[in-house]
Amino acid sequence: VAPTIAGCHLPGKKSRVMERADRYFKAGEYDKAKIEYLNVLRLDRTNRIAIKQLGIIWFEEGAPLRAFPFLRATRDLDPSDFNNRTKLASATLMLGEVDGARKEALTILQQSPGQGEALLVLGDSSRSKEQIEETEQQLQQIKPPESAELHVVLANLALRKSDSTTVESELQRALTVAP
Repeated sequence: VAPTIAGCHLPGKKSRVMERADRYFKAGEYDKAKIEYLNVLRLDRTNRIAIKQLGIIWFEEGAPLRAFPFLRATRDLDPSDFNNRTKLASATLMLGEVDGARKEALTILQQSPGQGEALLVLGDSSRSKEQIEETEQQLQQIKPPESAELHVVLANLALRKSDSTTVESELQRALTVAP
């Protein structure tokens, strides 16, 4: 009889814990939010919101290693959440997995070419001469809309090729697009 009674209270308890977690998250009290979201996961290991919010919190706190499994799980649960996927690409790059970051950024840009942060990850992951050339080709194929991020990426690629004239013109264009 006791398990049945305890089980009846689980949805209410989960709801209360989730409300506290969300309130802390919105207030920017991330330490308290983490505790509450982890409590939610103890009650419901597949809670999408708790998984997503923990990934965001640890990413925003500069802990890509802790954020990574939550960001990846969120991507697997909701592949159309480009904001999360961009954080995943950034975290992957921060962890030194350049190829994985490039792949994730390209996937995002192929589906949503206007994702500025994904453009930046793609540019930052272009380190070798081959990667720089590949990125330039990918950008021509994807045709992202004009944005400050696009011009910053093009300036960084030009910098890596020691093309100071293009660096200057691309940075000027970035300032024109977003003063």
